[in-house]
Amino acid sequence: MTSYEVEISYPSQNNSSDGLQVETLASEDVRAKFNSMNWNQLLILQLQVQTGKTIFTVSNTDTGQSIQITLNELSNS
Repeated sequence: MTSYEVEISYPSQNNSSDGLQVETLASEDVRAKFNSMNWNQLLILQLQVQTGKTIFTVSNTDTGQSIQITLNELSNS
């Protein structure tokens, strides 16, 4: 079974590593983690704090390939 490293960076008021979370998960767990995130609440936090971004990165530990999704607080949708 392939495992993936999931790194989630949350907006932080003090620009430290407090808002960083790293886990190694199976593919089903990566999807569940992504779907369980409260994206609307993170958008509000990101607008309030105005420092940092919400970034969801998934890396394949075997191949080194990764995908990064960044929440854009200024988008229209």
